[in-house]
Amino acid sequence: MLALAAAAASNAQVIDGTKDASYGAAIAVQTINTGFGVADGLGGNGSELDAVYGMITGGTLYLMFTGDLQGNGNHLDLFFDTGAAGQNALTGTSTLMTPFNGFTLSTGFNASQFLTINGNVTGNALYADQSTYSGGAWTDTYLGTQGFSGAGTLTGGTNTDNVLVGLNDTNVGVQTGAAGTAITNSAALLAVNTGMEFGIPLAALGSPTGAIKIIAEISGSPYSNNGVQTTYLSNQFFTGLPVGTGNIGPTQGVNLDTYGNPFFTITPAPEPASMIGIALGAAALLRRRKRA
Repeated sequence: MLALAAAAASNAQVIDGTKDASYGAAIAVQTINTGFGVADGLGGNGSELDAVYGMITGGTLYLMFTGDLQGNGNHLDLFFDTGAAGQNALTGTSTLMTPFNGFTLSTGFNASQFLTINGNVTGNALYADQSTYSGGAWTDTYLGTQGFSGAGTLTGGTNTDNVLVGLNDTNVGVQTGAAGTAITNSAALLAVNTGMEFGIPLAALGSPTGAIKIIAEISGSPYSNNGVQTTYLSNQFFTGLPVGTGNIGPTQGVNLDTYGNPFFTITPAPEPASMIGIALGAAALLRRRKRA
């Protein structure tokens, strides 16, 4: 048992966009084929979310999304419900959140943090931004940039808590069916080992101590729709949307209740000190039983 605690303590991930075995089993697998095109390798066409893996350990939230992010400005958006005060029906006025005005999240999901990445393969740049809800308003932070396909460290922004982003965009898509049709090859999706990876210190999320709910989605670049700033939602969410769902479209008026309330939850793993305490307690109990 002490060996188990030591193993947990050394469970640091390499944030490079390639899934480590230590992630274990997938939290969720995609349910429907992408409406944003079939991925065809490094920075090419197509964006898809195949499976999601994650854990909280050592004071860091690790997330691995296998799949592909097209290098045309498409975004991978992450909403976090950390248990802090947040919004269910989004009414943000910051640059990052204005395109999501009128977007209602899953029932019981109150977003207090937002993280998004997007990239341009032509310019060889990936960008990461964060928005935090506090005092009734959203505040944006540009975390930084890196090469479109690269590992870990962001530069050029304000990244006090050292959020890490890794992208390996070499996946050739396995979602080859018509948009919105049911995935029939889940095993192929689970075999994909590359995509978008994050190492997010809990301090960057307000230092939550309990379970964290997450909504993940792929969207297009923000744009003006009849004078209203919006963004275009794909059909690639975690957890997956119902079979038959095409790309959702502009965010205004969208309620995720309509699409099965997609989100997943990650619970912190026992920290090493706690595990050692459990191991010592079990050893003491075993000794008592032997004496009896």
